[in-house]
Amino acid sequence: MPSDTLLAAMLQEAVLALVALVAVRFAVPDALKRCTQSVQQRNTVRFAGITLLLTGLVGGAITILTWYFANSGNGAGFVSAVLPSAVDLMENLLLLLGICLLTGLYEESFMRVLGIEAFERALDTKRAILASAALFALLHVGAPDVSAGQLVLLQTALKFGQALLFGVILGALYVRTRRLWPCAFIHAGFDVLYMTPNVLLTGTMPETYASGAMGDTVLLAVSVLMLSGIVLKIRKEIA
Repeated sequence: MPSDTLLAAMLQEAVLALVALVAVRFAVPDALKRCTQSVQQRNTVRFAGITLLLTGLVGGAITILTWYFANSGNGAGFVSAVLPSAVDLMENLLLLLGICLLTGLYEESFMRVLGIEAFERALDTKRAILASAALFALLHVGAPDVSAGQLVLLQTALKFGQALLFGVILGALYVRTRRLWPCAFIHAGFDVLYMTPNVLLTGTMPETYASGAMGDTVLLAVSVLMLSGIVLKIRKEIA
């Protein structure tokens, strides 16, 4: 749900996170406990955290490079024409951190904890992960205009694939740990690294990556490739 300002977006996320946490508290209270310290769980959380944060970092770097070359590769021109004041940068950064943390809490509460637990009642665990990931992906893409160009349609497909793979990875993490917190914090960290350059440069949350801009195509394609590699690495755990 788009918001006019970052503050409005954070307040919206806060309401959603509160509702989600209350729902988890009543439906799956064990998910709110601390993650147990078995070696397998530590290794799984560490692997998911490192790989997803690295993917987010690469995505953020691509955004910076896209803006930089849009200013003819001129460093001074980039700083003077694009970067807001230091005060605005700090304010935007703090608001973004709040938004990403709250988004991680409510999306992982609904999609992983409540979603997988519900789907598992009708499906096996593997299909429950895939069903939850597919729903997560559908909620992250809008229906493109039928008159949209081929590039926009490609970006929409890439965004669906990106969200689907992301959901599969965090779904596998949730099934291994049965805890909300690792999923929520890793999700938040990914979002911070992935979106910080865009938000700091524009002062707004991106409403879509199906923008028709070539830079967004590169961003989505690279992140899909990286997430595909992670899924291939954990495919035995998913199976």
